[in-house]
Amino acid sequence: MQKSCITVDSNPKPVLIDRTAKLWDLQTGSEVRTLGVHPNNVQAVRFIPNSQLALSVSMYQIRVWDLRTQECVRMLQSSGQILAFGLKGSPAGSRQNTVPFLETVVNAAEVDPSGRLLFTSFGGDVRIWDLSKWASFGRLVSAVNSPRSEVSCLAVSEGPDGLPQIFTGSRDHYVKMFQCNLGGVYESSVDFNPPHYDNVTCVVPYGGFLLTASKDKNIMKFSLLDQKRDHLELNAHNSFINGMCLIGRPLLCSVCKEGTMKFWDITTTRRFKLVEEVTKAHSEAINSVCSNRQMVFTASSDQTIGFWKLSVQD
Repeated sequence: MQKSCITVDSNPKPVLIDRTAKLWDLQTGSEVRTLGVHPNNVQAVRFIPNSQLALSVSMYQIRVWDLRTQECVRMLQSSGQILAFGLKGSPAGSRQNTVPFLETVVNAAEVDPSGRLLFTSFGGDVRIWDLSKWASFGRLVSAVNSPRSEVSCLAVSEGPDGLPQIFTGSRDHYVKMFQCNLGGVYESSVDFNPPHYDNVTCVVPYGGFLLTASKDKNIMKFSLLDQKRDHLELNAHNSFINGMCLIGRPLLCSVCKEGTMKFWDITTTRRFKLVEEVTKAHSEAINSVCSNRQMVFTASSDQTIGFWKLSVQD
């Protein structure tokens, strides 16, 4: 089965199934359109805030789509190269399994809240893009501790000074925080310890805290004030944790490889309270989860997308 992912805001949604990105109308649950056929599995899809643009990530490519015309208006490459063209949904070609010289597979991509900056993984570093100029103009370096490791996940939030805070998780188990002022080369400002015991799969900023999850089945909560671990939820799932998102009051929703969803009250001091568990929410792995104010959305290897109404009351 192909891995799938999903991203959501309050408009019709693009989600990927196999090598395509699809737009859905949440009012009717119907497909609106399909955005192209990609060279391989789509790893991520993201809206660019304050625009009519969306991103889809596949192999070493980041495609920029104009949702009004369904055209691919830019193609960014992991190395920093940019191609400008108009391309409507292209015919299906053979699956591409090789990456060109000087390129690398993009494992993670995130847009900052302003919609101006894009951050994409580049091996053990993170490339910074200025979307107002369609240019690569900076790097976050040494986001991993092992030279053979890679950045596996990213998150971006606005820091107390109004500048972006970027959180990275890596295949060598480490989580780091970077602070950047637009272009340039930046090293991490915080290395969170202790690390996980396996590949870090997601990082979620939450107020003055950072939530992290891993293939080690554990969830950690770190304080951004003193960078110390505030809580360890040991064996939060019975299988690899593939994704997390914040919902409601807030609650933390976590999903795993065995298809289970869990909802946690994370507001209590130094511990999580399990509010609800949905076993076998999908028949196969849940690869991604996200939410808007009313619903939670899951994408699974069983080739289905789950729409879940939020029924937990404060």
